Amino acid sequence: MKIEGSCVTFEPCDAAFVKKFGPLEAANMVLDYHSVHPNMPFLYDAEQLAGFFGISCGELNHIVNHIQKEYKKAFLPKKDGTYRSLYIPSIRLQFCLGPIKDRILSQLPVSKFATAYQKGSSTRKNAEPHIGKKNLLKLDITDFFVTNIIGKVKLHFRKYNADDIIVEQGAPCTQLIFLLNGEIISQTTDNRHSYALFETFGSPFVIEPYSLFGMQTNYTATYKARTDINIVTIDKLFVLNELNNYEIFRLNYLNILSNRAQVAYEKLWNSHIGNTEEKILNFLVLRSMKPEGKKILKIKMEDLASLIDETRINVSKVLNDLQEQGLVQLSRKEISIPALEKLTEKNK
Repeated sequence: MKIEGSCVTFEPCDAAFVKKFGPLEAANMVLDYHSVHPNMPFLYDAEQLAGFFGISCGELNHIVNHIQKEYKKAFLPKKDGTYRSLYIPSIRLQFCLGPIKDRILSQLPVSKFATAYQKGSSTRKNAEPHIGKKNLLKLDITDFFVTNIIGKVKLHFRKYNADDIIVEQGAPCTQLIFLLNGEIISQTTDNRHSYALFETFGSPFVIEPYSLFGMQTNYTATYKARTDINIVTIDKLFVLNELNNYEIFRLNYLNILSNRAQVAYEKLWNSHIGNTEEKILNFLVLRSMKPEGKKILKIKMEDLASLIDETRINVSKVLNDLQEQGLVQLSRKEISIPALEKLTEKNK
Protein backbone atom coordinates (compact mmCIF):
# COMPACT_ATOMS: atom_id res chain seq x y z
CA MET A 1 0.00 0.00 0.00
CA LYS A 2 0.98 3.61 -0.49
CA ILE A 3 0.07 6.49 1.82
CA GLU A 4 0.04 10.09 0.66
CA GLY A 5 -1.47 12.49 3.20
CA SER A 6 -4.95 11.11 3.98
CA CYS A 7 -5.07 8.99 0.81
CA VAL A 8 -4.39 5.24 0.98
CA THR A 9 -3.75 3.22 -2.18
CA PHE A 10 -4.14 -0.51 -1.70
CA GLU A 11 -2.16 -3.12 -3.66
CA PRO A 12 -2.93 -6.76 -4.57
CA CYS A 13 -1.30 -8.09 -1.39
CA ASP A 14 -3.81 -6.02 0.66
CA ALA A 15 -6.85 -7.74 -0.90
CA ALA A 16 -7.64 -10.08 2.03
CA PHE A 17 -7.27 -7.25 4.54
CA VAL A 18 -9.57 -4.93 2.55
CA LYS A 19 -12.12 -7.72 2.03
CA LYS A 20 -12.24 -8.46 5.75
CA PHE A 21 -12.82 -4.87 6.96
CA GLY A 22 -14.12 -3.11 3.87
CA PRO A 23 -12.28 -0.31 2.02
CA LEU A 24 -13.27 2.56 4.33
CA GLU A 25 -12.57 0.81 7.63
CA ALA A 26 -9.34 -0.64 6.27
CA ALA A 27 -8.16 2.81 5.15
CA ASN A 28 -9.02 4.33 8.56
CA MET A 29 -7.07 1.57 10.33
CA VAL A 30 -4.04 2.25 8.16
CA LEU A 31 -4.23 6.03 8.69
CA ASP A 32 -4.64 5.65 12.47
CA TYR A 33 -1.59 3.40 12.60
CA HIS A 34 0.37 5.74 10.36
CA SER A 35 -0.38 8.71 12.61
CA VAL A 36 1.33 6.93 15.51
CA HIS A 37 4.06 5.13 13.52
CA PRO A 38 4.65 7.28 10.44
CA ASN A 39 7.80 5.51 9.31
CA MET A 40 6.67 1.94 9.89
CA PRO A 41 4.97 -0.37 7.35
CA PHE A 42 1.41 -1.49 8.12
CA LEU A 43 1.39 -5.31 8.26
CA TYR A 44 -1.82 -7.00 9.31
CA ASP A 45 -1.73 -10.46 7.75
CA ALA A 46 0.56 -12.97 6.05
CA GLU A 47 -0.27 -11.73 2.54
CA GLN A 48 0.79 -8.19 3.43
CA LEU A 49 3.96 -9.54 5.03
CA ALA A 50 4.74 -11.56 1.90
CA GLY A 51 4.17 -8.45 -0.21
CA PHE A 52 6.48 -6.51 2.11
CA PHE A 53 9.19 -9.11 1.42
CA GLY A 54 8.46 -9.15 -2.29
CA ILE A 55 7.61 -12.86 -2.37
CA SER A 56 4.42 -14.90 -2.69
CA CYS A 57 2.40 -16.05 0.30
CA GLY A 58 3.25 -19.65 -0.61
CA GLU A 59 6.98 -18.89 -0.47
CA LEU A 60 6.55 -17.22 2.92
CA ASN A 61 4.71 -20.26 4.31
CA HIS A 62 7.46 -22.55 3.01
CA ILE A 63 10.16 -20.47 4.72
CA VAL A 64 8.26 -20.39 8.03
CA ASN A 65 7.58 -24.14 7.99
CA HIS A 66 11.16 -25.05 7.05
CA ILE A 67 13.07 -22.29 8.83
CA GLN A 68 15.86 -24.61 10.04
CA LYS A 69 16.77 -25.39 6.43
CA GLU A 70 17.15 -21.68 5.70
CA TYR A 71 20.24 -21.46 7.91
CA LYS A 72 23.68 -22.95 7.39
CA LYS A 73 25.75 -23.48 10.50
CA ALA A 74 29.43 -22.58 10.40
CA PHE A 75 32.23 -22.18 12.93
CA LEU A 76 34.58 -19.21 12.96
CA PRO A 77 37.98 -19.79 14.63
CA LYS A 78 39.01 -17.26 17.29
CA LYS A 79 42.47 -16.16 18.40
CA ASP A 80 42.35 -18.31 21.55
CA GLY A 81 41.84 -21.52 19.54
CA THR A 82 38.13 -21.85 20.28
CA TYR A 83 35.28 -21.31 17.83
CA ARG A 84 32.33 -18.97 17.50
CA SER A 85 29.20 -20.50 16.00
CA LEU A 86 27.51 -18.68 13.13
CA TYR A 87 24.10 -19.27 11.56
CA ILE A 88 24.21 -17.98 8.00
CA PRO A 89 20.81 -17.32 6.36
CA SER A 90 20.11 -18.54 2.84
CA ILE A 91 20.02 -16.09 -0.06
CA ARG A 92 16.23 -16.28 -0.05
CA LEU A 93 16.03 -15.52 3.66
CA GLN A 94 18.54 -12.68 3.30
CA PHE A 95 16.22 -11.22 0.67
CA CYS A 96 13.46 -11.17 3.31
CA LEU A 97 15.65 -9.88 6.13
CA GLY A 98 16.75 -6.85 4.08
CA PRO A 99 13.40 -4.99 4.28
CA ILE A 100 13.16 -5.75 7.99
CA LYS A 101 16.54 -4.10 8.58
CA ASP A 102 16.00 -1.16 6.23
CA ARG A 103 12.34 -0.31 6.84
CA ILE A 104 11.77 -1.44 10.44
CA LEU A 105 14.89 -1.87 12.55
CA SER A 106 16.66 1.16 11.13
CA GLN A 107 13.66 3.30 12.15
CA LEU A 108 13.81 2.26 15.81
CA PRO A 109 15.76 4.28 18.40
CA VAL A 110 18.94 2.67 19.70
CA SER A 111 20.39 3.21 23.17
CA LYS A 112 23.31 5.61 23.24
CA PHE A 113 25.21 2.92 25.12
CA ALA A 114 24.97 0.47 22.19
CA THR A 115 27.46 1.55 19.55
CA ALA A 116 27.99 -1.59 17.49
CA TYR A 117 26.78 -1.58 13.88
CA GLN A 118 25.55 2.02 14.01
CA LYS A 119 26.22 4.29 11.07
CA GLY A 120 29.15 6.60 11.73
CA SER A 121 30.26 4.61 14.76
CA SER A 122 33.73 3.18 15.28
CA THR A 123 35.86 1.37 17.85
CA ARG A 124 37.43 4.70 18.76
CA LYS A 125 34.08 6.43 19.36
CA ASN A 126 33.01 3.47 21.48
CA ALA A 127 36.14 3.82 23.65
CA GLU A 128 36.11 7.62 24.04
CA PRO A 129 33.48 7.81 26.86
CA HIS A 130 35.59 5.42 28.95
CA ILE A 131 38.83 7.43 28.82
CA GLY A 132 40.00 8.42 32.29
CA LYS A 133 37.29 6.44 34.10
CA LYS A 134 38.27 4.80 37.36
CA ASN A 135 36.57 1.49 36.62
CA LEU A 136 36.09 -0.33 33.33
CA LEU A 137 34.35 -3.69 32.92
CA LYS A 138 35.28 -5.58 29.77
CA LEU A 139 33.58 -8.88 29.08
CA ASP A 140 31.94 -10.87 26.35
CA ILE A 141 29.58 -13.47 27.76
CA THR A 142 29.19 -14.97 24.29
CA ASP A 143 32.82 -16.03 24.53
CA PHE A 144 31.59 -18.58 27.03
CA PHE A 145 28.03 -19.44 26.05
CA VAL A 146 25.76 -19.03 23.09
CA THR A 147 22.79 -16.77 23.60
CA ASN A 148 20.16 -19.49 23.94
CA ILE A 149 22.11 -21.07 26.82
CA ILE A 150 22.22 -17.95 28.98
CA GLY A 151 18.65 -18.19 30.22
CA LYS A 152 19.18 -21.75 31.43
CA VAL A 153 22.61 -21.48 33.02
CA LYS A 154 22.84 -21.26 36.81
CA LEU A 155 25.42 -18.51 37.17
CA HIS A 156 27.02 -17.61 40.48
CA PHE A 157 28.66 -14.18 40.57
CA ARG A 158 31.21 -13.20 43.18
CA LYS A 159 33.57 -10.32 43.86
CA TYR A 160 37.09 -10.61 45.30
CA ASN A 161 39.34 -7.86 46.61
CA ALA A 162 43.02 -7.64 45.73
CA ASP A 163 45.09 -10.38 47.46
CA ASP A 164 42.01 -12.52 48.22
CA ILE A 165 42.56 -16.23 47.55
CA ILE A 166 40.10 -17.69 45.02
CA VAL A 167 41.15 -21.37 45.18
CA GLU A 168 44.17 -23.16 46.64
CA GLN A 169 46.48 -25.69 45.05
CA GLY A 170 45.26 -29.23 45.77
CA ALA A 171 41.64 -28.21 46.43
CA PRO A 172 38.96 -30.21 44.56
CA CYS A 173 37.88 -28.65 41.25
CA THR A 174 34.08 -28.76 41.32
CA GLN A 175 33.18 -25.83 39.08
CA LEU A 176 34.18 -23.76 36.09
CA ILE A 177 35.48 -20.34 37.16
CA PHE A 178 35.44 -17.46 34.67
CA LEU A 179 37.36 -14.25 35.34
CA LEU A 180 35.21 -11.37 34.08
CA ASN A 181 37.47 -8.41 34.86
CA GLY A 182 40.72 -7.56 36.57
CA GLU A 183 43.83 -9.70 37.00
CA ILE A 184 44.71 -12.81 38.98
CA ILE A 185 48.00 -14.46 39.97
CA SER A 186 48.62 -18.19 39.99
CA GLN A 187 51.23 -19.86 42.20
CA THR A 188 52.35 -23.38 41.29
CA THR A 189 54.56 -24.92 43.97
CA ASP A 190 56.72 -28.01 43.54
CA ASN A 191 57.55 -29.07 47.10
CA ARG A 192 59.79 -31.90 45.91
CA HIS A 193 62.13 -29.62 43.98
CA SER A 194 61.63 -26.54 46.15
CA TYR A 195 60.54 -24.02 43.53
CA ALA A 196 57.44 -21.96 42.77
CA LEU A 197 56.22 -20.37 39.55
CA PHE A 198 54.01 -17.28 39.56
CA GLU A 199 51.94 -16.18 36.54
CA THR A 200 49.63 -13.23 35.91
CA PHE A 201 46.42 -13.54 33.90
CA GLY A 202 43.98 -10.88 32.75
CA SER A 203 40.32 -11.25 31.86
CA PRO A 204 38.71 -13.03 30.18
CA PHE A 205 40.22 -16.19 31.62
CA VAL A 206 38.99 -19.64 32.67
CA ILE A 207 40.70 -21.19 35.70
CA GLU A 208 41.87 -24.73 34.93
CA PRO A 209 38.95 -26.11 32.88
CA TYR A 210 41.08 -29.24 32.35
CA SER A 211 40.99 -30.02 36.11
CA LEU A 212 37.21 -30.44 36.15
CA PHE A 213 37.39 -34.02 34.83
CA GLY A 214 39.90 -36.86 34.85
CA MET A 215 41.70 -38.95 37.45
CA GLN A 216 43.14 -35.92 39.27
CA THR A 217 40.38 -33.35 39.73
CA ASN A 218 42.33 -30.98 41.94
CA TYR A 219 43.67 -27.52 41.20
CA THR A 220 47.34 -27.59 40.22
CA ALA A 221 47.95 -24.04 41.46
CA THR A 222 46.77 -21.46 43.96
CA TYR A 223 44.94 -18.47 42.47
CA LYS A 224 44.51 -15.11 44.14
CA ALA A 225 43.26 -11.72 42.99
CA ARG A 226 45.97 -9.30 41.88
CA THR A 227 43.37 -6.52 41.57
CA ASP A 228 39.73 -6.26 42.56
CA ILE A 229 37.97 -8.82 40.36
CA ASN A 230 34.59 -10.28 39.49
CA ILE A 231 34.13 -13.95 38.65
CA VAL A 232 31.25 -16.18 37.59
CA THR A 233 31.11 -19.90 38.33
CA ILE A 234 29.15 -22.85 36.95
CA ASP A 235 28.81 -26.07 38.95
CA LYS A 236 30.30 -29.28 37.54
CA LEU A 237 26.97 -31.10 37.77
CA PHE A 238 25.31 -28.45 35.62
CA VAL A 239 28.11 -28.74 33.05
CA LEU A 240 27.52 -32.49 32.85
CA ASN A 241 23.73 -32.41 32.72
CA GLU A 242 22.98 -29.26 30.75
CA LEU A 243 25.80 -27.38 29.03
CA ASN A 244 27.19 -30.52 27.42
CA ASN A 245 24.01 -30.64 25.32
CA TYR A 246 25.13 -27.56 23.37
CA GLU A 247 27.39 -28.18 20.41
CA ILE A 248 29.33 -24.91 20.57
CA PHE A 249 30.08 -25.43 24.26
CA ARG A 250 31.30 -28.99 23.65
CA LEU A 251 33.44 -27.86 20.72
CA ASN A 252 35.09 -25.02 22.64
CA TYR A 253 35.62 -27.14 25.74
CA LEU A 254 37.17 -30.01 23.77
CA ASN A 255 39.41 -27.52 21.94
CA ILE A 256 40.69 -26.13 25.23
CA LEU A 257 41.52 -29.63 26.49
CA SER A 258 43.02 -30.77 23.18
CA ASN A 259 45.18 -27.66 22.79
CA ARG A 260 46.56 -28.11 26.29
CA ALA A 261 47.34 -31.80 25.68
CA GLN A 262 49.04 -31.06 22.34
CA VAL A 263 51.14 -28.23 23.77
CA ALA A 264 52.15 -30.34 26.78
CA TYR A 265 53.16 -33.22 24.49
CA GLU A 266 55.34 -30.95 22.38
CA LYS A 267 56.92 -29.38 25.48
CA LEU A 268 57.84 -32.77 26.96
CA TRP A 269 59.70 -33.79 23.80
CA ASN A 270 61.75 -30.59 23.91
CA SER A 271 62.34 -30.34 27.67
CA HIS A 272 66.04 -31.32 27.60
CA ILE A 273 66.94 -30.48 24.01
CA GLY A 274 69.22 -27.65 22.92
CA ASN A 275 71.76 -25.39 24.59
CA THR A 276 71.53 -24.00 28.13
CA GLU A 277 69.36 -21.05 27.14
CA GLU A 278 66.91 -23.29 25.27
CA LYS A 279 66.75 -25.66 28.24
CA ILE A 280 65.91 -22.79 30.59
CA LEU A 281 63.21 -21.60 28.18
CA ASN A 282 61.77 -25.11 27.83
CA PHE A 283 61.71 -25.44 31.62
CA LEU A 284 59.65 -22.25 31.91
CA VAL A 285 57.32 -22.97 28.99
CA LEU A 286 56.69 -26.55 30.14
CA ARG A 287 55.48 -25.33 33.53
CA SER A 288 53.58 -22.25 32.36
CA MET A 289 49.84 -22.27 31.72
CA LYS A 290 50.23 -19.69 28.97
CA PRO A 291 53.33 -19.17 26.81
CA GLU A 292 53.18 -15.41 27.23
CA GLY A 293 52.97 -12.74 29.89
CA LYS A 294 54.87 -12.09 33.10
CA LYS A 295 56.37 -15.04 35.01
CA ILE A 296 58.28 -15.19 38.29
CA LEU A 297 60.27 -18.32 39.12
CA LYS A 298 61.47 -18.66 42.72
CA ILE A 299 64.27 -21.21 42.70
CA LYS A 300 67.90 -21.68 43.73
CA MET A 301 70.40 -21.52 40.88
CA GLU A 302 71.79 -24.97 41.69
CA ASP A 303 68.30 -26.50 41.76
CA LEU A 304 67.50 -25.07 38.31
CA ALA A 305 70.81 -26.38 36.98
CA SER A 306 70.05 -29.84 38.33
CA LEU A 307 66.53 -29.90 36.88
CA ILE A 308 67.70 -29.04 33.35
CA ASP A 309 70.83 -31.21 33.55
CA GLU A 310 73.30 -28.34 33.31
CA THR A 311 76.10 -26.88 35.44
CA ARG A 312 75.41 -24.00 37.79
CA ILE A 313 78.08 -21.92 36.05
CA ASN A 314 76.43 -22.32 32.62
CA VAL A 315 73.00 -21.45 34.01
CA SER A 316 74.35 -18.38 35.82
CA LYS A 317 76.18 -17.14 32.71
CA VAL A 318 73.13 -17.52 30.44
CA LEU A 319 70.79 -15.82 32.92
CA ASN A 320 73.15 -12.87 33.32
CA ASP A 321 73.36 -12.53 29.53
CA LEU A 322 69.56 -12.53 29.31
CA GLN A 323 69.40 -9.89 32.04
CA GLU A 324 71.73 -7.64 30.06
CA GLN A 325 69.36 -8.02 27.09
CA GLY A 326 66.41 -6.97 29.27
CA LEU A 327 64.66 -10.33 28.92
CA VAL A 328 64.92 -11.37 32.58
CA GLN A 329 65.50 -9.73 35.95
CA LEU A 330 67.53 -11.54 38.59
CA SER A 331 67.42 -11.29 42.36
CA ARG A 332 68.22 -13.68 45.21
CA LYS A 333 66.52 -17.05 44.50
CA GLU A 334 64.20 -15.36 41.97
CA ILE A 335 64.03 -15.02 38.19
CA SER A 336 61.50 -12.54 36.82
CA ILE A 337 60.48 -12.73 33.16
CA PRO A 338 58.53 -9.58 32.11
CA ALA A 339 57.27 -11.16 28.86
CA LEU A 340 57.87 -14.86 28.20
CA GLU A 341 56.86 -14.48 24.56
CA LYS A 342 59.89 -12.22 23.93
CA LEU A 343 62.19 -14.90 25.27
CA THR A 344 60.41 -17.50 23.14
CA GLU A 345 60.68 -15.32 20.03
CA LYS A 346 64.42 -14.93 20.58
CA ASN A 347 64.92 -18.70 20.47
CA LYS A 348 62.87 -19.43 17.35
